Amino acid sequence: MPKSTLQPEDIQQGDRGTCYLLAAAAGTVKYKPLKRRNTYKFFFDEMAVKARGKGDNPLTYALEKAYVKYEKKTDGDRPYDTLHGGYEYEALEDITGVGVDWWVGDRVSLDDDLHRIDTAIDQGRPVTLSPWVGVDTGLNYGHAYKVLDVDLVSGLIHLWNPIRSDGWLHSIPDGADDGFFWHPTIE
Repeated sequence: MPKSTLQPEDIQQGDRGTCYLLAAAAGTVKYKPLKRRNTYKFFFDEMAVKARGKGDNPLTYALEKAYVKYEKKTDGDRPYDTLHGGYEYEALEDITGVGVDWWVGDRVSLDDDLHRIDTAIDQGRPVTLSPWVGVDTGLNYGHAYKVLDVDLVSGLIHLWNPIRSDGWLHSIPDGADDGFFWHPTIE
């Protein structure tokens, strides 16, 4: 069976704080289902890691377990219960093996940010967003979202929320409560 790319629709964040990993993994991580039920092989920076899932969303659970195994192989011991909290740019580097761009939105103009995001998406590079504490965006502070698209005319950003809630304050849901929504940029 060929490798598939993990899509947002395949993922549902549970009670563990892994939004940074899930936002980074959606649309980026390659995986293959194996013959054994709920067992998958994930590819992080071309390293294959096998894990078995369980629960309501076995694919998400298996991804989290595989990431812990990857980290143990590359960065030393990291127990599964310490997976809570992290940075999406670090997860993206682990997944792709390539350094990533990241910036703080108040260091350049909003227009520049939107154009940089649009260019990255057009080039097929993964983009995530995590609002900083103290910056009122109407989004959940410190939570990671996957950026899917930017409308440069309206200034709206198309986001996906790993906990599958249609955004927060000021958001424009796509319809179904599946975590996809458009959100206005905040100047």
